[in-house]
Amino acid sequence: MADISTKQKLYSLIEDVELISKELFEVAATPKSQQKPDAMDSITLVELVTMKDKEIKETLKLAAEQAEIQKTIDELRTEVDKRDAEIKHLQKNLKEAETILSTAIYQAKQKLTAINQANNRKISSEELIKFAHRISASNAVASPPTWMPEGTPTSSSAGWHSELGLGASGGNSQILADFKGPKTESEDVGFMSSDSSSSSLSSDE
Repeated sequence: MADISTKQKLYSLIEDVELISKELFEVAATPKSQQKPDAMDSITLVELVTMKDKEIKETLKLAAEQAEIQKTIDELRTEVDKRDAEIKHLQKNLKEAETILSTAIYQAKQKLTAINQANNRKISSEELIKFAHRISASNAVASPPTWMPEGTPTSSSAGWHSELGLGASGGNSQILADFKGPKTESEDVGFMSSDSSSSSLSSDE
């Protein structure tokens, strides 16, 4: 016989107490002369009620313990569900990390393969010279056609005029004298005669 649940056992005990109590009331209400021969006496019925009451109390105590256990089970089940959700979230993150890591490893292998191929491939000096000639032939290292090492003609003339302007205030006469060359003796005599004639005119006035 399979074990019955605590709830069913409790219902069964309550029904037994109800039947025994009913029979006890009938015995108490019926005169002894009118009672059935096989009827139980009131003392036996009271003992049965007392025994059933004790069983009911024990069953109620067991039910309380089981209720506490069920409460703990429910709390554990809730915690398990929570942990299960966290585990699923971690599994998703691990799957994404695995995909990223696999991609990174694949790219790293490709780079290592390319590096090894580049290291194994030797470049001869002739190829380097040809490559250098290609660079020299392009305009990458050549100066523009209009470039002049001393500047453009316009900037050169502007610089020369500025130098002349700087010395005009203090030494124009010296520059002109140097430009004309040394004075001759006839020029000096003419200059002196003109000075003397102008002086005599001034005295006559």
